Amino acid sequence: MVLTGFGWGRAVMFDPYNLENPRRDGMKIAFAGPAINIIVALVASLVLKLTPLGDMAIVSSVMAMIIQVNLSLALFNLLPIEPLDGFKIVNGLLSKEQSWKWETLRPYGFYFLIALSVPLFGPAPIGLILTPLLRFFLRILL
Repeated sequence: MVLTGFGWGRAVMFDPYNLENPRRDGMKIAFAGPAINIIVALVASLVLKLTPLGDMAIVSSVMAMIIQVNLSLALFNLLPIEPLDGFKIVNGLLSKEQSWKWETLRPYGFYFLIALSVPLFGPAPIGLILTPLLRFFLRILL
């Protein structure tokens, strides 16, 4: 990610048969990744704002980068598109009937993701969705 500005993660594998309530508990597992990204961004923001280290330019730059990368990853992963965590989170919030209908979108998730990532007549649609959110949260944390 440092060299190209883009990275790819892998889903955490788990056996749904080991869960008491597979949809609800799967949602909790899916939310763990973005939650950790948010926590890291919050801790970096606190370090930046509450310590004298924040006065040093290099530390400020590193903390700002940590905040931006972690917020970007969290927001991206919260998009409700398969294979991202947001798809599983939404699935866990739906009723059984709605969940069944939601699951029919699973095979098309990769195509949705590609379509949102392709800049046809300007910036990529995914950037139009995520950039305002990222800027909003960066203003708060920086």
